[in-house]
Amino acid sequence: MDGYTESNPARPAISFPAGNDDFRKVRNDCARACRRFNETPEDAPPEVRVRRWFDIVRQPEEIDGTNSTGGGKRDPQPVPAAVTGEMTFRDPTLKPQAPFVKPPIYVDYGLRVHIGASTFINRYCMIMDTPVADVVIGERCSIGPHCSIVSVGHALGAAERNEKRASTGREIRIGNGVWIGAGVIIMGGVVIGDGAVIGAGSLVTRDVPPKTLAYGVPARLGKLIDDHEGAEVAGTAHTLEEALAIRALPSAAPTVDGDDHSTSEFHPSYDNYMATTTALADPVDAFAGYRGRHMHKKDGPLQPTDAAEEDGQDRGCSRLSRAERIAIAALGLSILTFLSFIFTVLRGRPRFDDA
Repeated sequence: MDGYTESNPARPAISFPAGNDDFRKVRNDCARACRRFNETPEDAPPEVRVRRWFDIVRQPEEIDGTNSTGGGKRDPQPVPAAVTGEMTFRDPTLKPQAPFVKPPIYVDYGLRVHIGASTFINRYCMIMDTPVADVVIGERCSIGPHCSIVSVGHALGAAERNEKRASTGREIRIGNGVWIGAGVIIMGGVVIGDGAVIGAGSLVTRDVPPKTLAYGVPARLGKLIDDHEGAEVAGTAHTLEEALAIRALPSAAPTVDGDDHSTSEFHPSYDNYMATTTALADPVDAFAGYRGRHMHKKDGPLQPTDAAEEDGQDRGCSRLSRAERIAIAALGLSILTFLSFIFTVLRGRPRFDDA
């Protein structure tokens, strides 16, 4: 996002009476549009899916059926070219005009939701937007399943909520090339910079700088990300036949030989495959090796801190396997039981001066 800076001004909440008839009507219209989109078969013609997507993310002038100047009925809006992000996999020369969204998706208003045409959104995404604040998602983003983008809020005090019954909205901006893992929750007022990665299951309550890994509940910043940093893989399957062959040969897990993709012949490399998967089997060790400089701050944008102290803590019990932890706990319990028995026996012995 070109307008992103690390020193964004505060993004205040704006209140609005969500129960009013005009707000309720817009929500009902958006709910119907979401229902039509979610019921559309995934193999439906692209024109149908694109049209139904733009029924969800309407522009404000489309609400009351009048044009932006207020003069009479608005002219029908042309449907953008039916090119979605998924079609660019087959033909990279195409320019997408609508994001690739897997149903179901749920949006409250849709009036101020702006999503880049080259972005991919996986299933069960929930965008709880408002009519008073923008929700902007940039280009080339990947959003995992079961993610929630929550722009709406309410007063903390119970009396305030019950008496005024008002909702609040705060802006959310997600930059270009952002990867958001499965089950992430992004709260109102957050800006996520270009190229950032949000770990699965995280709760994002504060800004994330560009090209930074953030993870946890609440999310804290980890390592800076190199643009050319790739994924750790044991091999590559270039065809469906190759992919199924990996599943079918557990005793000799195949990989493609090096970087030579001119042939589809598999070259078994079971030892290398097992060494890689075993190294990644312990999520504690794998995640600890992936961490860089840790960043956290209680208030305001997250800032870098010295990682030595936290890394020192990680080298303790978190490095032990589950079985080792259970064994240590059992040993400790046995020692306590033995000492308790000895103490009881000594207290029960008769003293010689009492005889």
